[in-house]
Formats: sequence, C-alpha cells, structure tokens
Amino acid sequence: AVPDLHVTGDMEKAAGDQPVQNSPLYFDAATQTITLESARNEVVAFQLVLSAGQGEQRLDVRINDLAGTATTLSAANVDLFLAHYIKPTAPADYSWGPSGTGVLPWKNTAWPDALIPFRDPYSSNREPVAAPFSILPGEHRNQSVWLDVFVPAGTPAGLYKSAVYLIQQDRVFLTLPLQLKVYGFDLPAESHVDAFGELYRETGLMFDTGAKFKVDPASEWDISRRYIQM
Repeated sequence: AVPDLHVTGDMEKAAGDQPVQNSPLYFDAATQTITLESARNEVVAFQLVLSAGQGEQRLDVRINDLAGTATTLSAANVDLFLAHYIKPTAPADYSWGPSGTGVLPWKNTAWPDALIPFRDPYSSNREPVAAPFSILPGEHRNQSVWLDVFVPAGTPAGLYKSAVYLIQQDRVFLTLPLQLKVYGFDLPAESHVDAFGELYRETGLMFDTGAKFKVDPASEWDISRRYIQM
C-alpha cells in the first residue's frame, strides 16, 4: 500500500486526523498538476498531505529543477519541510474569543505546528534531518510536507515546469507535474513596515529576538530569517 495524497495551499492547516481536500488554487485535479504563481524575489509555498491507514516507512519527497524557456530555476531554490504535529489536551479558550467556546478547536486534535527541514540548512553538507520520514496512524494519519519555492529577483517571466516525486522504500510511487508562472516584476528586497515577532521556548519563556538581533545581528540572522520565512 502507498499513502493517499492531497495538495493544499500555504494558508491551510492539515490536521492530523481530519479529512483533507485538494485546493483548486494549487492543484488541477483533471491533469494532476501542481500550479503556482509568483512574482520575482518571492517565496511561494504549497503542501503535500500524505494520508495512510497503516504504518508507512521510509517516505521521501524530491523535486527536479524548474525548466523555463529562457532559463532554469535550480531545485536548490526549493526548501522542503516536514510538519511536526502536537495534540493539546486542553481547550484553547482565550479571553478575546467567543465566551466559553474556545477560539480554536484544538483539544485532542493533532495540529501541524513546527516545520522541520528535510536537510540541515546550516550545514554545507546538507545532512538529512526530517527525511526520510514515517506515518504512524496511531499518532496521526495525515502527514504534511511543506515546500517553499524561491524565485530570485531578475528571473525571466514565463512558465516553468518541473516534477515532484513521492518516494517510498527508495522507489517512486507517484510523480506530479508542477507548473510555476512567474510574473514580470520584482518584489522589493527591503521592507519598510515595522514588525515585532515573538519566539517561545519549550519551557514557556519568551524572549525578544529583535533586541538580541540588534546586539549581534551576524550570529542571530540565520535563525531569525528562518523564523520570518515561516
């Protein structure tokens, strides 16, 4: 047996135990093609949600270079992540939500939270971290794989084509065409909107990465950039 697959966008939460539907904005069901659109100097993302009713081992996802008419986007511009699921045992009932109902129905449901890179982004050898991976239905039957596709500034506009391979036990069990439409304008490299974000440690302590970044930007930039990217 091989896992079932659904393709969703980057604004959807694929809970670990709930039915999943394909997103028509990201997946053409008639041609079984993943469809993306992007400006230049932009990251666009989508999810592959694998579902299994029994344990599945040694799963992996790979992607080819994206070939256009004028140039080719290297597969190195695509980052893959494995969603890590958590299952809260208490309801999420915040004071700013509907009284007594809880803002989000999180209790006893496996929700995707952290994204673990397939390969170590801080190592020149790119050692495996989250892939290959397994699906254990006793924990959650759905497993989301998140893909970030970066389109560099100055990339020629046009249609780029690639293929995404789903692998089990070192064998490809499904190949999906991917089409990326690149528009002929760049997003600015600078942001002129002030923003504040928070990172939470597992101990529950909160720290302000903004303040620390100002003190030692070189050492903090890699992890801060990854956090902002998420």
